[in-house]
Amino acid sequence: MINQNNILKISFLLFFLLLSSCEKEVSVTPPTEPVPISSIFIDSNPPGAKIYEDGRNSSRVTPDSLNWLEERTYNFTLKKELFRDTSILVTLQKDEKKEIFVDYYSNPSMLGKIKFISKPEGASIFLNGDSLEFTTPAELGELKPGRYTVTYKKKYCYPDSIEVTVSSNQLIDAVITLKDTTYWVDFKSSNSGLPNDLLRCIAVDKDNVIWLGTLDGIVKFDGSNWTHYYDGNSPLVDNEIQVIRVDEQNRKWIGTNDGLYVLDGSAWTRYTENPKQLPNKKVYEIYFAPSGEVYVGTANGIGIKSENEWTHTLIYNSVRGIDIDPEGDIWAVTGGGGLREYIQVVGLWYSYYDDLEREKDRWYNCVKVTDEKIWFGHAPSVDHPGSTYGLTSIEHGDSKRRTNYPIYDGHWVYDIVINGNEKWICSDKGIYVFETNPEDYKRYNSSNTLMERSIIRGVAFDSNGNAWVATENNGLYKFKYSLLKRNSFINNSL
Repeated sequence: MINQNNILKISFLLFFLLLSSCEKEVSVTPPTEPVPISSIFIDSNPPGAKIYEDGRNSSRVTPDSLNWLEERTYNFTLKKELFRDTSILVTLQKDEKKEIFVDYYSNPSMLGKIKFISKPEGASIFLNGDSLEFTTPAELGELKPGRYTVTYKKKYCYPDSIEVTVSSNQLIDAVITLKDTTYWVDFKSSNSGLPNDLLRCIAVDKDNVIWLGTLDGIVKFDGSNWTHYYDGNSPLVDNEIQVIRVDEQNRKWIGTNDGLYVLDGSAWTRYTENPKQLPNKKVYEIYFAPSGEVYVGTANGIGIKSENEWTHTLIYNSVRGIDIDPEGDIWAVTGGGGLREYIQVVGLWYSYYDDLEREKDRWYNCVKVTDEKIWFGHAPSVDHPGSTYGLTSIEHGDSKRRTNYPIYDGHWVYDIVINGNEKWICSDKGIYVFETNPEDYKRYNSSNTLMERSIIRGVAFDSNGNAWVATENNGLYKFKYSLLKRNSFINNSL
């Protein structure tokens, strides 16, 4: 049986639980604050300005709205690259909606200026391709902030451009030094048809066509068009060109590391050491004798072509240069083998190796015979690195007296070119030009010309008196030498 006391206890517990439940159902939470519904819409010209609210980045850019704002005063700041910051105080009333538009361009302090400067002055100015109808130096204001392309053009100069960035209330200098082409014009792989800028030799043919030897074949330039011959599109077997000469029939004779080539119009002929045409396939020099013979200096002596026959002489010498003096004697210079002279009256080669002071220390690159002397260009000797002679000469006659020119000591003299009464010395210190005294010269190098470097491998002249300069690692240059001389004469006569 159920105990009566237990029934009473259970009834009391149920009553208590029921009473607690009723109390919870009738409880009331305090009322919430009303949600703010004020807002502001901000736009700008140009758009894309970042919107800051009381110094805090709102992560919004114009045009955009900021909602759920309270009834109070706000400090909104617009930030845009290149423009000055713009701040606006705005007081919002309850449930108010406002719009703000900021026109950057209506405020003169938001605009910028460009100062146009060119060297030389007097260049026409183009801004984003449009002519400004005035020349440097000049200044232009009221420009919208942004990036501009400034181009300068001047007669006898290469046009050039620069990118400038205009900011609010700022003056920016647009400065360019134009390349003056009054006397010098440069041709590089970056602005011409040259396959690379490393040139080894140069020649100009009877039609004023320029022929260049490179490490990547032959380049032909007719003044407008560039043609590149190499082992992939021509009979060339080796692309390293050592020498190019042009004969009276306008044929191009080309010496390479793998044979001699003759280009006659579009026909190629190749001569090699097998069959025995050349004493060695590596050709350094080509010389056209007055008698009609062709002398070819190779790594192993001289090959002489007479009509269709070949003979060899001066074997076991690396012949770098050949010329013939007024007596008909042949002068051959070698790399590491000294100086040799073939005396016609006795029919023998004479060696100067042991007869002249320090001859064994001289490494020859070239020889050129003139009426007054025989000139030699040297490089530091491989076997005797202490050698310092760059240019020497020997007088005609029985004495054969040698003259050294200390001012050229330490120079690499790559070639000697005769232009009228002038000698042009091509060296690693630039071009030296003189008439009789090698120490009374005019020098052209990177300090006073358009050339960026001064290693000159060769010079050739066209019929207009222009000097075409082949450089090592710096491309080809046209030197308007006849114009320079003419202007110098006029100026000196005034």
